Amino acid sequence: MYLPVSVREKFLKYYNLYKGKIFTHIYYRVNFNRALAEDLVSEIFIKAYENFDKFEEDRSENAFSKWIFTITHNHLANHYRDSKSRVDLDEVDNYVSQNGEEEIINDLENSLLYGEVVQELVKLPDNQQELLIMRYINGLSYKKIGDIVDKEEGAVRVAVHRAVKNLYSKISSAKTSKK
Repeated sequence: MYLPVSVREKFLKYYNLYKGKIFTHIYYRVNFNRALAEDLVSEIFIKAYENFDKFEEDRSENAFSKWIFTITHNHLANHYRDSKSRVDLDEVDNYVSQNGEEEIINDLENSLLYGEVVQELVKLPDNQQELLIMRYINGLSYKKIGDIVDKEEGAVRVAVHRAVKNLYSKISSAKTSKK
């Protein structure tokens, strides 16, 4: 697909601005599978690039944020619907051989920092996980989240509040059961 140089430069600016945010969002959603997160980010930005001509050029950065997170939301939904929810041992072996022991240890140490919260976060329903990630990891406003998931801002506030209460309850229960 050919886009004029000025449009490609604008896309590249947005890409550089949002690739980290999209990666972080996806990385949490795929349970810290770096390779899968990278693949999904690539697919999302390819899709965005292919449709960038449909994105009105005079739109603001906020409009791009809503647009790219909507693509991300839909792409993740398609990925989960199309994929099988099981661990492929070949993928684990490939990950170990590609990344080396030191990087894996660093990844594990970083993951342990979030340990209890993430352990309970992944037990939440998908919609609650996604809301909490968008709000607290990606730092999106309730309004932006509402635009992405097609809900009113007030409904998003309530849903996020319920997700936080549910997460807190799960963390408290886990701590109690460890004693």
